[in-house]
Amino acid sequence: MLGVFVLMVMSDGERRFFKKRSVWMEMTFKALVLAFCLGTAGLISLKAAEPKPIFELSFDGGADAVLAGGQGQPLKAENLSYADGVRGKSVYLSKDSFLEYAAEGNLKQERGTVSLWFKPKWDIRNMIRDQGTYWHCLFSEPFPKVEKGRDSRIGSGAFWLWFWGPYLRGDAADVNDSFICSAFRELPQDSWTHIAFTWDIEKGTCLYMNGISIESSNIGDDSPFLSKGGPDYSALKNKFASFFVGSQDRGSKADGLIDDFRIYDKVLTQNEIFDEIKSEERAAGKALLPSFTVTLRRYYCLEGEPAEIKWTVKSICGRLPSGVFSWRIEDPFGATIAAEKGQNGELGSDGNRDFIAKIKPGTPGECRLVVDSGVGMAASVPIWVFGKENPYLKKPGTKLELKLLETIEPAKGLPSSRFVSTGSCVKGSLGGSDYLEAGSNQHDRFAIKVELPEADVPYLIEWDYPDDKIRTIEMTGQQSISVNDFGLQTGVFCGDEYPLSMKTLTHRSIFWAGSKEAAFIFMTIRRGAPAAVSQLRIYSIVGGLPDAGVSEPKPVNGWTRSIGFHFEDPAMGSDFGVPNQFMPFYEKHLDRLIAYMKWSGQNMLAYPAVWYQGRIGSSYLPRPHPEDYMGCILTKFEANGLYFMPAINIHNIKVEGVALNEKTIADGSLHDTPIMILSDGKPNPGGWHGTPPNFNPLHPVTQAYLSAQIDELLDRCAGSPSFKGVVMHLTMHTFPWFGSLKAGYNDYNIEAFEKDTGIVVPVKRDDPARGKLYYEWLMANAKEAWINWRCQRISAFYRTIAAKMAARRPDLKLSLCSYNPTISDLRDDPRYGQEDYVALINRESGLDPKFYADTPNIILSQTSYPADYRWSGTVWTDPLSTNARAAIRDAHFKQESYALLKDASFPWINMHDRYWEENIGANSPLRAGWLNETAWRVSTLNPNVNSFLESFILPLLYADVMGFTKGGYLVGTCGVEEKLAEFSRAYRALPAEKFSDLRLNSKVLKARFLKADDGTWLYALNASYEPASISFVLDKREGLVMDLAGKQEVKMDGMLLKVDLKPLQLRSFKLPRGVTIMSAE
Repeated sequence: MLGVFVLMVMSDGERRFFKKRSVWMEMTFKALVLAFCLGTAGLISLKAAEPKPIFELSFDGGADAVLAGGQGQPLKAENLSYADGVRGKSVYLSKDSFLEYAAEGNLKQERGTVSLWFKPKWDIRNMIRDQGTYWHCLFSEPFPKVEKGRDSRIGSGAFWLWFWGPYLRGDAADVNDSFICSAFRELPQDSWTHIAFTWDIEKGTCLYMNGISIESSNIGDDSPFLSKGGPDYSALKNKFASFFVGSQDRGSKADGLIDDFRIYDKVLTQNEIFDEIKSEERAAGKALLPSFTVTLRRYYCLEGEPAEIKWTVKSICGRLPSGVFSWRIEDPFGATIAAEKGQNGELGSDGNRDFIAKIKPGTPGECRLVVDSGVGMAASVPIWVFGKENPYLKKPGTKLELKLLETIEPAKGLPSSRFVSTGSCVKGSLGGSDYLEAGSNQHDRFAIKVELPEADVPYLIEWDYPDDKIRTIEMTGQQSISVNDFGLQTGVFCGDEYPLSMKTLTHRSIFWAGSKEAAFIFMTIRRGAPAAVSQLRIYSIVGGLPDAGVSEPKPVNGWTRSIGFHFEDPAMGSDFGVPNQFMPFYEKHLDRLIAYMKWSGQNMLAYPAVWYQGRIGSSYLPRPHPEDYMGCILTKFEANGLYFMPAINIHNIKVEGVALNEKTIADGSLHDTPIMILSDGKPNPGGWHGTPPNFNPLHPVTQAYLSAQIDELLDRCAGSPSFKGVVMHLTMHTFPWFGSLKAGYNDYNIEAFEKDTGIVVPVKRDDPARGKLYYEWLMANAKEAWINWRCQRISAFYRTIAAKMAARRPDLKLSLCSYNPTISDLRDDPRYGQEDYVALINRESGLDPKFYADTPNIILSQTSYPADYRWSGTVWTDPLSTNARAAIRDAHFKQESYALLKDASFPWINMHDRYWEENIGANSPLRAGWLNETAWRVSTLNPNVNSFLESFILPLLYADVMGFTKGGYLVGTCGVEEKLAEFSRAYRALPAEKFSDLRLNSKVLKARFLKADDGTWLYALNASYEPASISFVLDKREGLVMDLAGKQEVKMDGMLLKVDLKPLQLRSFKLPRGVTIMSAE
């Protein structure tokens, strides 16, 4: 009787569904029985509230739907085949398949859920970005036709469930183009994965993989949260005639098996999704997925070294309150190297339970941790064991061994099968060497094709160029048929701010070849400064890159002097020729990075851990990285004696309960929230780089967020000796400081200022425009007090962070790295270039060195921009920019440029490589059958080989700098690495301790010394372009004076130590104990 009644109240479609196999029937049957017992009214109410499927594809008898609210037959079904499914059959949607259904009655646009099972034919670990096989779509609606100049998908409301390489992603095409995207998750080819995507016109979207919610930070880089008033899913009201299963229209094919595809009429909760999975398991008579997750604390270890492996078991949806847990760790060959059986016990109140194992792995490769709860399916996660040998690195004391493959002289001419150009190329000559010169117009260029003996190995690319006039030469190396190959994007400056030698100079770069066919492109990147090449030589590298052989002294408080990379952008994956950034390929990437660092004399890496929208990891992955990439870096660095400092470069956070819209902006109600109020009385209208921060750095919410990020980094990294602290990237737009005097006019700040200083700001607190009035009054009446208070309050927060770090480990340091001033942000400031401008802008932003003099574990780092003078000349020509550009031409020669370092306990210089960023390869590519030019350039150009060290030597002239970092986006190919290694051998041989100046009657020479128990350390430098010498008079001749870079004895004339210095050279020495320097001249 009950069964008859249930069938009576169902629609015709539901009756068909009831008669077919369906796990939804099991999910809802008990609820229907309960509702019937409560009466018909209860049943009707329940039917309105409970989600139900309105479209289902079982694929057991073909592609027709077994349940459909509309047309059940496909509109188009092409090249389908079938294979065993979760139970019954599944459909294989190949690269040639196509499957389309009518949307009417089968899909509710305003809200709903799509769920399915998927098994790929492709290897998720072998995904290479920007190749045609990178996108695999599972479900989508037709994108509107693209209009010229814009992507009309955005704002259309078209659903798109797909794999972006290894990342599962769900898009609803709202006006903000928000989306949910997973981090890297294993997607086995031999078992099924359950995927669900939900949408709601009022609440947005959710994405699930194997019943686990994917939490994703999906606001864009320019923060639509601020610019467009928050989430807006109104586009979901738009209707579409059809939808696709296994593709996005005719592209992005799933290339895998799909089974039990369902569309529900409402949003399923996580519990309901997990119910569907478990019901499917019961129907299949086997476990399909674990009921718990396994999260490792450490994914990486070294061969032959003891390792402690910790992991946490967490119940999914509370479905596993207890179990009889067993685990084992298998080596790469499947042999068990550690195991434990039968641990009874309940999970904690939070559904978690922690485990620990100690291993000493003997074989590099992928080990597996397998955990079994005794109920259902076991879970398995990888543990990676790194080898100790680096195939790209040779031992110290060896030489770079090269084999010449080809010498090319472009001026002699090349056939069209190897040469293509745009613009007018001309021939020239310098000192008997002929050269080919590109045209003088920006983007005039020529390309040369080269055949290489093998791919995926390093080559040395050497090219000669005339240093005879102003030249701004970009040189890129790529695969001839490129898929956006950023393998080599470099270049040089000649003339203008750098003295001409009137000689032919040489640039040498490492090129990690992606294929056997390569192209090298030489481009005029600034009008009137033409590119030119006299000879191009291609060498293979035999045996790897030799370690520079730096001899470091004993660390001081855990530190030696450092030279290293910095990345503003988490784009290390674009360097070193490893396009796949997941394990096991990431180990090759790190081996190449480490070999390059040691060859060029570098020992430090600063790399983003928290970037524009949050902590890089499972909920935010702006660039490809493996799981726990910082642990991966630290493990490799520990084995190689290198240092790592994760960086925080944060723009936005999500703030609960704050509505940012026209009303709240106009009524002044945002003042007590974390949102920053600017000098116009309003928040940032949606700007990005070069605008003040979006959030108030003094608000408890923002400070709690930053403090939590520090805590997490300490928890993750402090156990590694390679971890040396955290870098705060302080650009104008980052909110760990004010960034500008135009920011910070919240009630919250004003009231704290009044309380701390006793200065009353006479502005009505109910005036909606009071932020603007605060600014005007303070600038007119208390500007200096206001600036000083802001700096003091910012410093109080940073000193608290520094104390927390020191408490965790005494050697850890907090680096405050100011990116101000930069011409790209401040070119319209008429004060740009005045003598005290650097100190002035840093203080206006919230950074005053006087508040850090008593905090030894805070690094003060000043960023310089060696390429800005050249770069800005190609971008702006207005009067203010021209004035600013003239001011920065020789700014690095002025002591005031390093004002931040004057009283710093640990001064640092950060050189930011300005990206020469443009898409000329897409807009106006070179045309040749053998060339597909990389579309986007992000090139790093440097001073020529004679001038490269100027940016290192000049800061050291004015301050005893403890560290240098250099980089930005594409690094690892500056072209003068051997010059850098020469500097590093002298610089890093000195203790990381403040030296004292020796008096010299010179503006370009500097000598400093440090008297220690075991002798006297000494260094001398020449900051000019002419050779020079310094003579040191010693009080006695006793023992040996050692040249630290050359590791050899220095000959003396009596008690006179004469140090000859080449242009832009640093030399360092160690004097015997008891010997005193009397004078220097």
